[in-house]
Amino acid sequence: MYGRTMSTLGAAAAVATALVLAGCSNTTPTPNDSTAGGTAAQFIACLSTAGIEAKIGDQGHVLVKVASDSTDGGFSIGSGSGSGGESPLLMTGDTEGNTWVAAASSAYFADDPDTQDAYAGCESQFPDFAQPEYDPQNDPDTQDYFAQQAEDGLEFARCARDAGFAWVADPAGEAGTSQAITLPADVTEDEFRALLEACLTPELNLAWAVPADLAFDWTAVLDEFSNVVSGSGSASYNVGSGDDE
Repeated sequence: MYGRTMSTLGAAAAVATALVLAGCSNTTPTPNDSTAGGTAAQFIACLSTAGIEAKIGDQGHVLVKVASDSTDGGFSIGSGSGSGGESPLLMTGDTEGNTWVAAASSAYFADDPDTQDAYAGCESQFPDFAQPEYDPQNDPDTQDYFAQQAEDGLEFARCARDAGFAWVADPAGEAGTSQAITLPADVTEDEFRALLEACLTPELNLAWAVPADLAFDWTAVLDEFSNVVSGSGSASYNVGSGDDE
């Protein structure tokens, strides 16, 4: 499986900031309510009463178990919005392959009416409840993920230049954040395919920063390439966020 965060940029933009999703965690619920208005444990109890599996995460978020087919206990990064267009504050996979989401509101669960109704009911019962802000700088799993991503990005960029792709620069981004390989606006599909064939391997954890006006569907090329090298029927990746400028 390719670990890759996809960011969409405007032509003049530098590197998009990916929405951070929390790393693998198998946290046991604890009454850590100091950042959630003192009601996180009550909110968990309310959801549980309605038959919703929930727990408190390392940074005090209420995490709800959601359907997933590709976590495999692995670290995930991306935006992964729900059907209502809402993005989660964070997402984490546990060692049993489950996915847990910290939602900003019940709107995230628009594709799951039962969960949405239960969550909305608890919001009404505990109107002071608020999820804490997620700080990736305080999450060792996130920092480890970004460090590996930076190392893999440098390895990929050096391979690319050695293979004749002089336009591939070292990954851009501040230390401790997602660092992306930037594709220029004039790169062709053939060039991108040749780059992947030369240097992309399944074990690399890469982030990509891509112009919004790129002339081809680069995600389809990545999917096709991953199918060829892994023999998988589908590719799995997580989409990051980016602002056009």
